[in-house]
Amino acid sequence: MPGMTIAKAGIYASLELNLMMYNRLLPQNVIENLTDCKIASRITSIYDLNGEILFYRVPILNARRHVGFADIARYPGFQVPLISFCVGRTWQEDHIRDEVIREVQSGRRTRPDFDSTRFVAHDFPRISLHYIKDGKTIRSVELGSRRTPISEWSYIDFHQQCFPLKTSRRFFEHLKAWQDRLAMIRRPVSLLRLNPNIFARIFNLPVSSVASLPRYFYICYRPGHMTHRCFERRKVSNDPWCTIATLQMLLDWYRINLSQEEIADDLDVTNEKGFQLNLHKELPDHISKLSSEHLEAYHTDDPTWSFLHGEIIENRPALLTYWRPATNNGQDSHSVAVTGSTISTYFWLETAPDSGIAPAFGLYVFDPARVEDDGDAMSMEWKSLDSHEFDHAVKLWLTP
Repeated sequence: MPGMTIAKAGIYASLELNLMMYNRLLPQNVIENLTDCKIASRITSIYDLNGEILFYRVPILNARRHVGFADIARYPGFQVPLISFCVGRTWQEDHIRDEVIREVQSGRRTRPDFDSTRFVAHDFPRISLHYIKDGKTIRSVELGSRRTPISEWSYIDFHQQCFPLKTSRRFFEHLKAWQDRLAMIRRPVSLLRLNPNIFARIFNLPVSSVASLPRYFYICYRPGHMTHRCFERRKVSNDPWCTIATLQMLLDWYRINLSQEEIADDLDVTNEKGFQLNLHKELPDHISKLSSEHLEAYHTDDPTWSFLHGEIIENRPALLTYWRPATNNGQDSHSVAVTGSTISTYFWLETAPDSGIAPAFGLYVFDPARVEDDGDAMSMEWKSLDSHEFDHAVKLWLTP
């Protein structure tokens, strides 16, 4: 069966987001911000370090203003097409490329000699710009940090080595289910517009469906006041300090106000290195000490959606850490703050009971390494738990 292509990526981004909006799997203010937006025609291919295309980044436009983007899988090992999407942080390929090239050239006496450039997920989900000369990378610059990446590894090679039993069956069944639905459309329609009501009319869906009850859980919004944010977001004060900044956000939630420098000092972390992956099991002891034993914490090296969803139901954010290859030269893994969860009900896509289209489980996260253009606030990001491999999670709660 044909896989994902750059020509199809925009349509699938629209279909997946419209289905989530239709089922009210997103906070109401996010649905309002996305409604009547359009999928941009300029889509960026993000490569894996082994040279294959890993996923496509699809910008979302409101009129001509960029308001977010969606990542659509090219590599079927992700299991589902929609890897993640972000609202509040933009992606403008030409602007980003020109800005990186300009900054690199400003620090050199001569212009770098290269034939082309490409965006590479050198340390998934981190992305860098690679300068290509005669088919080989001669230099890479990580987006955001504007420096040579510390850690580089191939997501595809690592995934196939560590998870050899995972197949691509579900990914292709998901695409086929959409193609079967698209084949039922009898007249030409525009599928690139984000509007749940138009989406319902195109596919003859009832406007009042299961959407009558929201299926997302989001601690960043107080019940009854869905536009009031009460989770204080922090950005990293030093590039490798994602675990430190995430821990600061969680401590802030419990009104324990510590600087990242104070937390780093307790965890014995320097400016040059982050918190080491093999030390995450010691985080509960550090959290207890930093909170003067007002907080207890629990660590798991097998985080599940149910584990994290349970914390959200209890109105408690959690720390979540991405997988990293064992040969990462001792570098720290990447941590984010989990602030919400969703269950994407794909019952409408099912063509048969054994179709394999299982519900997709998603998480809302705040990533301290992802900063807005103004450098002041961070964006909200949704991630499919099916398409990401996570290594550690830590939950916190007040001591009785």
